[in-house]
Amino acid sequence: MLLVDILQLDVDIQQTKQYEKQTTAEIIDFRNGIFPKKHRQKEDKRFLPMPYAQVFEERHGFLPNLSILDLLFCTGPQASLILEQSIL
Repeated sequence: MLLVDILQLDVDIQQTKQYEKQTTAEIIDFRNGIFPKKHRQKEDKRFLPMPYAQVFEERHGFLPNLSILDLLFCTGPQASLILEQSIL
């Protein structure tokens, strides 16, 4: 919730009070949404990362999907605008 506050996002996120094996249709389940291992990653057709200035961009080019912290530290208050522009 801290990042939602820092980014001043207008979203309603509610955590479950207990483990839910199955979710209902109105709940978006993010438990299997992140796969750090490259061979298990899935493309998100609803998100296209907008480029922003990164620290080592001149050496490596723009590297998408590094972390929300990279976005915050590199762009400051513009981070929420960049996220909004990245959602398709």
